[in-house]
Amino acid sequence: MTFGNKLYRVVRESRLLMFDIGERIALSRTAFTYYRDNISVASNDSVITVRTPIGLHPNDEVMESEYKYQQSQLKYTLNKLCIDELPIDGLYKMVTMVEGILIQVLDEILQKYPSKVGSKIKVDAGVIIESQSLEELKRYLFKRIINDITYKSPEDFAKEFKDFTGIDLGKFAMYNNYIELKATRDLYMHNNGIVNEIYLRKAKGLGRALENEKVVCDYDYFLKCYEVCLQLVEFIVDELNTIWESSEYLEWKARVVEKFINK
Repeated sequence: MTFGNKLYRVVRESRLLMFDIGERIALSRTAFTYYRDNISVASNDSVITVRTPIGLHPNDEVMESEYKYQQSQLKYTLNKLCIDELPIDGLYKMVTMVEGILIQVLDEILQKYPSKVGSKIKVDAGVIIESQSLEELKRYLFKRIINDITYKSPEDFAKEFKDFTGIDLGKFAMYNNYIELKATRDLYMHNNGIVNEIYLRKAKGLGRALENEKVVCDYDYFLKCYEVCLQLVEFIVDELNTIWESSEYLEWKARVVEKFINK
């Protein structure tokens, strides 16, 4: 297998998972909405009982519990899950998937071209002495590099990524939008979506709310996130093919073009 095809397969598998995530988020939203809109009770103040698994007994038998809701309360809860929680979950997954793709690509290139490490990282003598083989030392170095680059700012990450892979993420037209997606993801992880100085610094001119306001993450925003992340992955695949040509990628593109023409 050529190195170009190997890289393409790495990205292709993750890209398929991204499509799967998008489909599951859409189906979950439809299911929530359908259930919410079709709650049928005798009167407005009727109580609806919902049984749901909450854990496992020591013998692995499912442990269930009952929750009782007023009709309006259940509709409100389902609406919150559909409108608020589901898009946030999708945002987490999509951004994390892209981060994983970037790291996988970097790792594959470092394994193929270990000389790219150069003098970018200093290693304690003890690590060298304790390494059982050259391969073990290489794995340590690659892990250190990937760990270090992961915690850099998006701008510094892009610079380091280009140094190692030859791919300039800054050429992607919506890279700044991707940076804002990451900033929103981090804001919901660490500050419940309430805008702070860190978010504004990361998002720069693309910040979507003022400090101490809650930044919106609804289904429309998830769709934007989905589109930006997919386009970024397509950009990466195309750039990789420019450097390490992939016959499998070119065949896939040809099939897509032919299918589009024959529509």
